[in-house]
Amino acid sequence: NFLKLFMGWVGVGLASYLLIHFWFTRLQADKAATKAMPVNRVGDFGLAPGISGRFTLFQTVDFSTIFARASVPRNSWIF
Repeated sequence: NFLKLFMGWVGVGLASYLLIHFWFTRLQADKAATKAMPVNRVGDFGLAPGISGRFTLFQTVDFSTIFARASVPRNSWIF
């Protein structure tokens, strides 16, 4: 499910911030955590439109349904 994937992605970003910010008394760790959060949000804003596009195209967020509908033709000239 792409929604669960997105929620996991956000959770990993939050965990990254919290792990970097663990030593909040160190100025360098505080600055690094402050930089990590916007970088993770850029990834979020990249993943969200991709999921929205897949939902618009396939009308579902289920992996198996999308992969079944998006199967590659066997006689493709690319591969």
